[in-house]
Amino acid sequence: MSLVENLARRHHHSLDLLRDIRRLKEEGYSDRSIAAKTQLSTKYVRGVIKLLKSHEHCLLRAVESGKIPVSVAVDIADADDVGVQKVLRQA
Repeated sequence: MSLVENLARRHHHSLDLLRDIRRLKEEGYSDRSIAAKTQLSTKYVRGVIKLLKSHEHCLLRAVESGKIPVSVAVDIADADDVGVQKVLRQA
């Protein structure tokens, strides 16, 4: 409960926010409740969780820096062909 309260009160650094989203998910919170508590969209939270689970740290950094939207990062991570993923990441 204190983690949720701290999330609501403090200004987040990108990596801290990602860790907090992961921690809330591990503690059993739903994507929707995490979105409400962090004031992010459910779609964004779902994308971040998917990228975290697949260890796509480069893509997460690109999302957090504003270089690509989370939906594009998820599409890249979901690409079946490793070569396609590599080209998309480089682009």
